[in-house]
Amino acid sequence: MARYLLLGLLLCSTTILLGQQSRNKLEKERNEILNQISLTTKLLKETSKDKKARLSTYKTLIRKIEYREELIENYNKEISTNARQIQKNNDEILRLNNKLDKARADLLKLIRNGYRNKLLNNPVFFIFSAESLNNLFLRWTYLKKILDFKKKQTAIILKTQQDISAQQDILNKNINSKKELLGKLEEEKNKYREESQQEKELISKLRKEEKSIEKDLKANRKKHDVLNNEIEKLIREEMAKAVREERKNKKSKAESTSKASSNSFAKNKGRLPWPVKEGVITSKFGIQPHATVSGVSEEKKGIGISTEKNTPVLAIADGTVSAYVFIPGKNYMVLIKHGEYFSVYSQIENIQVKENQKIKAGTQIGTVARDPGSDSYELFFQIYKNKTRLNPSNWIKKRP
Repeated sequence: MARYLLLGLLLCSTTILLGQQSRNKLEKERNEILNQISLTTKLLKETSKDKKARLSTYKTLIRKIEYREELIENYNKEISTNARQIQKNNDEILRLNNKLDKARADLLKLIRNGYRNKLLNNPVFFIFSAESLNNLFLRWTYLKKILDFKKKQTAIILKTQQDISAQQDILNKNINSKKELLGKLEEEKNKYREESQQEKELISKLRKEEKSIEKDLKANRKKHDVLNNEIEKLIREEMAKAVREERKNKKSKAESTSKASSNSFAKNKGRLPWPVKEGVITSKFGIQPHATVSGVSEEKKGIGISTEKNTPVLAIADGTVSAYVFIPGKNYMVLIKHGEYFSVYSQIENIQVKENQKIKAGTQIGTVARDPGSDSYELFFQIYKNKTRLNPSNWIKKRP
């Protein structure tokens, strides 16, 4: 019996612990999403008044709406978790009430039988009216068992009442928490509706400027082509240099260092730090439909991370600075070698590293520069494995 009771308590404790862990995880996710919403709000304030930055504002607003959707989903998940916990609370209270009713009934039956048989009414008389010493001992033993049972049942009743009270407190907290979450959910839905309306108004304005946007798009493509051609040329040079070094001495220290650097970089896929402490991905990798011009697609060979003015750009891993080059219209580009991998940071200024300098992860390379085409601050970030372009979003840590 005790074993089953212990198992039941263990299962109950495990359920409560899992529920708490789920809530903690959701709360952590929610705080991260709220931080990203706060950042996008700041970025929108910086660009929303500038007609030149409308496209950048639109991209940031879209990302903010996506975060808002994630936040609403997060609240819905926690409300569901709370609802399940409330049901478990009610089930536990019902179980405890049944246990209490049974303990009270058993005690009442004992008391009735005891008084009916004059066991509890006059226990001394019951013991000493025994016909023999042996009978007296048996009566004393029997009475002791009855009194012990009465004491045990009374303790069970008191403990069960305390458990019911504690469960009721937990239930009330969960109910209040659910009400609070429902209120916040409704608030977020209202904000989502407002932002969706802003999106409609902004897209309407941008569609009136399609010709101007297409012209800017063509000019921007040329800048990107110059940038990417320069990056790929530098990578080819680095690869050729590595081959020459390998031919000189196949077991060279440079080769083993390069291999170790490559392995370290590869092992950290999905866990590499962001190149900026705070930022929002507003341009995704690969072929993407243009944000506002219908029927037009753009191929992005990296990701665009929008951030605030004077934001430091940080190396994502240990490596060696291969080069930094000024690209007209894109400011400076810095190429860092990590064995056979390369990380590329474009649209930056205030360069703080030198060519061939060995640097550690987190070293400041420079700061994000203003994009003259949009008056926003967007770092263009790329990752290569030799000449193969990789999606940086798959390599850096996940954010909401």
